[in-house]
Amino acid sequence: MFSYRMSFRNFDELAPGFVGGTNVHLFSVANQVELKDSVHLELLTGDSPSWTDPSGTLVVRQVASSSLAAIVTVCRPDGTKEATYEKCTDFWDNDCDGLVDADDPDCAQFYKPPPPPSPGPFSPSPPPRTPNPAPPPPILSPPVVLASPPRPVVHMPPPSPPPPAQSPLPPSSSPPPPPPESTAQEASPPPPNSPSASLAGSDISNTVVSRRRRPPFIPPQPPPTPPPAPPPALPALPPPPLRAPPKPRKLRPPPPPKAYKKKRPLPPPPTPPPPSAIKPKNG
Repeated sequence: MFSYRMSFRNFDELAPGFVGGTNVHLFSVANQVELKDSVHLELLTGDSPSWTDPSGTLVVRQVASSSLAAIVTVCRPDGTKEATYEKCTDFWDNDCDGLVDADDPDCAQFYKPPPPPSPGPFSPSPPPRTPNPAPPPPILSPPVVLASPPRPVVHMPPPSPPPPAQSPLPPSSSPPPPPPESTAQEASPPPPNSPSASLAGSDISNTVVSRRRRPPFIPPQPPPTPPPAPPPALPALPPPPLRAPPKPRKLRPPPPPKAYKKKRPLPPPPTPPPPSAIKPKNG
C-alpha cells in the first residue's frame, strides 16, 4: 500500500531523497492501530510517474501533482496489453498504462482508417484530343447611327393684351416746387474769420450759382398702372350626356272621308187655287 501519515516523525520529516514527488510505502498490518515499520518502495515524479510491484498485479501512477497535493491512480492490470477488439472498446484501461482504448497504441489496429480503394486494372489513356481550330474573327458590321427623335413642338402661350392707354394727367393747379438749392448752398460755410472774407465768399458763391443753374424741375411721372387681372377661369363643365335619338313616330293613315247625307228636297209651295174656284161669300 501507499500512504502518508501525520504526527509521526518518520513521515513528517522527510529525508532529501523523499521530497518532490509521491512516496510509495509498503507495510503489512492487521489494523490501523497496529504500528509497524514500513518499507519505502518508490518516489513518483514527472520523469518516473508509475510503480509496478514485482508480481505485476498492482500499478500505482501519479497523474498530476503540485506542492500541496497529487492525483494518484491504483490499477490492477488484466493482461500485458489490450490486444482484442473487446478490450479496445470497453472504455477501460485494461493494461494499466494510463491510456484507454483508442488512445492506447495497442488498439491502433482497430482504429485505423479504412485503406483507400485499390485502383482498377490499368487501362490505356485515350489519345489527346486535337484542339479545335480557332473560329474566324467576327465580321464587324458598320456602326448603326440612330437618328435622334424629333424635338417636341413647344406651343407658346398667346401674347397678353396690351395695357390700356393711360389717360394724360390733368395739369396741377399748384405751381411746381422750387428746385433744390445747390450743394454749395446746402453745405454750411465755415465760420467767417473777417467781414471782408465773408463778403468775398458770398460773391463767389453767388457767381457759381448764377453760372451753374439747374434746369427746371419736372415732376416724375407715376408708374403706369398694371393691366387689370384677368377674371378667374371658370372650371370646365363636363360635356352633357349623350341622349338616345327619339324613336320615329308611326304615321297613321288619314281617316276615311265621312259620307255626306243627301238632303231631302223641300216640297214645292202650294199652288193657289184658280180665281174661278173662289166662291164669294154671301153676307
